[in-house]
Amino acid sequence: MKTTKFLTLLVLALTLLTFSCNGSDDTTVEEEVSLEIISGSWSGTFEGDDSGTYTVVVNANGTVTGTAFSNDLQQSLALNGTMDNAGNFDAVAGSAANGATFTGKFRATTSSGTWNNPTFNESGTWQGTKDE
Repeated sequence: MKTTKFLTLLVLALTLLTFSCNGSDDTTVEEEVSLEIISGSWSGTFEGDDSGTYTVVVNANGTVTGTAFSNDLQQSLALNGTMDNAGNFDAVAGSAANGATFTGKFRATTSSGTWNNPTFNESGTWQGTKDE
């Protein structure tokens, strides 16, 4: 009789343990983002095959303008692009013919993504924050 009660309690405990550990603790909530929230001045860095800094202004209509300073070229390049209302970003630094494309995501106060310049076979990542 004691063995039956013990086995029943053991099965019950294992069942509760299984169901309580089965869920995910990952409660990441997607930040609410809109052009209204994202609009403003931003700055950050890029790294990889080239490195440097950038500053941009995100306008409420989704246009993005600014400059990127390339440490390899030792010069500033115009950076122009667009952003949708969900914060998805596409831009070109330099010219469309031989510049680097920047893609990524802006959130309420942080941004990140990748860059690629197929002309020079270069690529890397970028990140930034909204200026206060």
